[in-house]
Amino acid sequence: ARPEPAFAGAWAGCGRCRAPQAPAALSAAVERHPQCLIAAGTILDEAAVRTACEAGAHFLVSPGLASDLHEASTGSGRLLVPGVQTASEVMAARRLGYRLMKYYPAEPSNGLVVLEDYANIFHDVAFMATGKIRPDLLAAYGRLSNVAAVGGSWMLKPEATGQFSADRSRFFSTRPANIVTGS
Repeated sequence: ARPEPAFAGAWAGCGRCRAPQAPAALSAAVERHPQCLIAAGTILDEAAVRTACEAGAHFLVSPGLASDLHEASTGSGRLLVPGVQTASEVMAARRLGYRLMKYYPAEPSNGLVVLEDYANIFHDVAFMATGKIRPDLLAAYGRLSNVAAVGGSWMLKPEATGQFSADRSRFFSTRPANIVTGS
């Protein structure tokens, strides 16, 4: 069985490993914020698993699940949050021991309706919803009993260069929680 994530009480951030500077940025984030759990995202293959682990990622997030990705992440000792969308994909991931999954792409697949229904079927699975989720939908996703986290590119503006100001990182860590709680 896969290890269960111990994220309670910790803030988790996810960096996308699609750019050449991503490993260095990930390493810097891990060093600068030791109290946080830092994920590497958009993990597609064994090479990306290796790169993310070398950079210090605490866990890995992928838009899908393939046997080589499962084997590489298992061998790395890092938790993988595999991407799923269909009931068959959720069932396949469950068979491999996953209980936290990325639901992707959420909005193009009518995620609010699907995830609400999945709560009635997959009682032991939680989802990280991502994919075209706008800020005005965050609270609706956050209210679903089986949604553990919500993310989206809206958290970082397209003009972001990787240099985060104190104000920007404060928004990044507190704005989603404020939207969900209404504070």
